[in-house]
Amino acid sequence: MRRSVFCLLLLIISGCWLPWLNQSPPGPSTSKIFHSLGGPAGSDVVVMEVAVLETTIGDQYINEDLWNTAIEQTLPAETRTMLEENGLRAGLMVGRPPEFLQILTSEKTNPNPRRLHRRLGDPVALSLGGPHSHCEFEIVSDGKTQTVALPQAQCILQIEAVPNHEHKLQLQFTPQVQHGEHSPWSQLTATVGLAKNPVETYSALRWEMALDLNEYIVIGARVDHPKSLGCQFFIGREEQQPVQRLLAIRAGQLPGGRANDNPSPTVPLASQAVRSGSQ
Repeated sequence: MRRSVFCLLLLIISGCWLPWLNQSPPGPSTSKIFHSLGGPAGSDVVVMEVAVLETTIGDQYINEDLWNTAIEQTLPAETRTMLEENGLRAGLMVGRPPEFLQILTSEKTNPNPRRLHRRLGDPVALSLGGPHSHCEFEIVSDGKTQTVALPQAQCILQIEAVPNHEHKLQLQFTPQVQHGEHSPWSQLTATVGLAKNPVETYSALRWEMALDLNEYIVIGARVDHPKSLGCQFFIGREEQQPVQRLLAIRAGQLPGGRANDNPSPTVPLASQAVRSGSQ
């Protein structure tokens, strides 16, 4: 008996009996970096993994290299023109190229990843960056240019999942600007869609994009359009440390729509989506 116990102790110490003790921890997975905020349950529940990525203004990757990989042609030509005229660009990122994965999994460039649960048709108001003491930009619509100037402004992108008849998930994006004197609760109420300050909604600039498993929607600014709405949304020159942002979103519907079965902050988008996205 004593001899058996002694042999068992040797095996444990050497690590032969428990080989996993000698294994290095797995590398970062995008499905594990998003903090779950919980939400409703039901067959119409959509889960969105949202990352507002932050880099230096003029960063070559998010201004040039990324768009050599992202598919902008998924949008109709007239939509791409409308976005470009207003300093915006959007595309689909299929898979996770190494450079994209790097900024997605870094705490420096992705400081506040979130996982949001919403029903189809239930919009979320996503605040992009800090408030502007004075926000001035040009809106281009139907060939006409209008200059807009708003004090104490907060740029918001309203995101809503809408039905798609091609068995894909479709997201609708609407630029908004909340403005006026802000209370301490302004940012919170904007996040949950209950902003009390006046909100300007630019419905003429609304667009939609469909995405499938293992795809991200990426949205950013055109730095060569400095007076545009896009630059106001994604470039924070007034902040303590000037920053340029890029929005990355992955979304899917939960099997059976049961969003709250797993209280873990790593509950996946949908079992198939995470399996394909984590490989």
